[in-house]
Amino acid sequence: MCRVRGGASSQAESASEPDLGRSGQPCETRVTPAVTPLFGNNPAFTVLLYSRTDASIADYATFYLANLANVGQGVAADWKLEYTFKDAYQAPGYDAASLLALAKRIKSDDAVRSTFMRYYPASGQSAMTPANWSAYACAQTAITPDAFESCACPGAAAPSTPPR
Repeated sequence: MCRVRGGASSQAESASEPDLGRSGQPCETRVTPAVTPLFGNNPAFTVLLYSRTDASIADYATFYLANLANVGQGVAADWKLEYTFKDAYQAPGYDAASLLALAKRIKSDDAVRSTFMRYYPASGQSAMTPANWSAYACAQTAITPDAFESCACPGAAAPSTPPR
């Protein structure tokens, strides 16, 4: 995962990713779960809860398919609530400031990290493990290859500049 420049993927999808908007200020970006099991994931989707007054996002709820193995001929899909953002992360709201604070808590608080790891795969199998969680956590805020490499691989040697 640390060979960012050499072609290894630096796009570990995360639950929520603060990004930099046009103003240079952080803005929230939501990476939604996949609704198809095409790549071995458990289907899930997110419903945004918003203010009717100003259209700001107040919270979100993620639902997962509880009976994937049985869905098919004559068996209806059983969608269940997995979590809401505010409840799962004890966040005051869903905005850039809350996401930046959460990103720091995922890196420093074992309980918050455990919650992140539990909900990341939408009640399915996950490639995230105690050995590689930091790459997923870094992908939330380190959005350039250099920033990601610095965050995910802090002991790695700095990349050499190619000769001109």
